[in-house]
Amino acid sequence: MTQVFTVGVSRFINFGLSVSKMDLRKRPSGERVVAVLNSAEDIELARRFTQSLRESDIILINSDIRELYECAKGRRFLTYGFGRGACVSASSIVSSDFGTTVQVCVMRAFRNLSGQKVIEQEFPVTASQEIQVSDILASISTFLLCN
Repeated sequence: MTQVFTVGVSRFINFGLSVSKMDLRKRPSGERVVAVLNSAEDIELARRFTQSLRESDIILINSDIRELYECAKGRRFLTYGFGRGACVSASSIVSSDFGTTVQVCVMRAFRNLSGQKVIEQEFPVTASQEIQVSDILASISTFLLCN
């Protein structure tokens, strides 16, 4: 089983539970966690949370926020954002009456949690409500990693 927890992510992609009082070391041995770090609002909370992760867990990092890299030192992580080196990025953003369409780009191949290869690719994603592009990229990165 995989659980997804978010630290500093907007209400649109709040998959998880509150992490402020969690002790992830007390979970069943086969359970994995994906930690999504999308904001530096509470960097200390993110740091404490990631320190409680196991070696088999993975961290998704918004590559545009440099402070978040410190939370992933020595851990397995995947990046998303507009920054150079982001694994999942956006090549174009178009707003219309129907919503915002983001052309999502997987810049480098990676293995998802099932061990399957996610190949380099591009595809459009349309959000019908106003949403931050970083939240769209975080959601898509989580989906690609867990699917």
